[in-house]
Amino acid sequence: MILSNKIVHVAVGVIIQNDQVLICWRDASLHQGNRYEFPGGKLEPGESPAQALKRELKEELNIDIQHTVRAQLLYFNYPEKTVCLHIFKVTEFTGQPIGQQQQAVLWVHKDQLATYRFPDANAPILRMLKLPEQYIITQPLAQAQSIQDWLDWHVKHVPLTSWLYVREKTMSPTAYKNIIKSFSNFRADLHLVADFSYINNLTDQLDELHGVHLSERNLMRLNQPLQISAHLLSFAACHDQAAISQANLLNVDAVLVSPLHSTLSHPQQSALGWEKWQALSEQSHVPVFALGGVAPANLKQVQKASGFGVAGIRAFLSS
Repeated sequence: MILSNKIVHVAVGVIIQNDQVLICWRDASLHQGNRYEFPGGKLEPGESPAQALKRELKEELNIDIQHTVRAQLLYFNYPEKTVCLHIFKVTEFTGQPIGQQQQAVLWVHKDQLATYRFPDANAPILRMLKLPEQYIITQPLAQAQSIQDWLDWHVKHVPLTSWLYVREKTMSPTAYKNIIKSFSNFRADLHLVADFSYINNLTDQLDELHGVHLSERNLMRLNQPLQISAHLLSFAACHDQAAISQANLLNVDAVLVSPLHSTLSHPQQSALGWEKWQALSEQSHVPVFALGGVAPANLKQVQKASGFGVAGIRAFLSS
């Protein structure tokens, strides 16, 4: 919620290479100073966020960015102003980052960032850095002869360390709970995401989970932000502008906008196509995953269209 008439727009670059993230020391004389920060700066008149980011990283670190990923739009209210942070992941650049104003720069593994002190407005960025670029969804149970066959197939075919949304709405709460336990036992490497409809039945298994997934129906029924364990990331399905607005309001961590293309699993849904998909994605304040007829090979194309990552079923599972 924006509480001030004065909005300061700032472009921020989260520079990441091989799970190492670059952070800079913020001088004590600056607002929210004497802390580490992600590099960037205010937009100049007539600049787009992407243009400002390119200029700022050249001025601050003497690097030229080659590839960025639109990630977040964060509003943070201070007594005297509202700051709007346009967050980009920077995954390709040329040059060696060196502080051009004698500011200290440091490469830190992304899993260690929580041990450093950042300005208050940077907290959601740390959550964004936990998100994957690929989000896998389980095959429909109806395609298997039994729950055990369904489980065994996924244990064998889901790639290592994947984020896996266990989507199966026909199971009883007890059966779903057992499936989460089985996945955790047989594939401890997986980042499991549970369906929101079952979350109240999984209170003693939260440590086995990394996220929770809301259907668009569940999302639209909420009237306040999710009350879930802080370590869980929240994903929400969105098909239109109303759902995107609701996700922005409730501060979910990421959304899946679909269907980009027509799919066999949802033939009744009209495909958005690239133009409409990008227009919807640009309204999101949080990272956007493309779902519907996409594959891992489409990642760069999705990111060029303002997306963050790709999601799907068949194309993401090993043969």
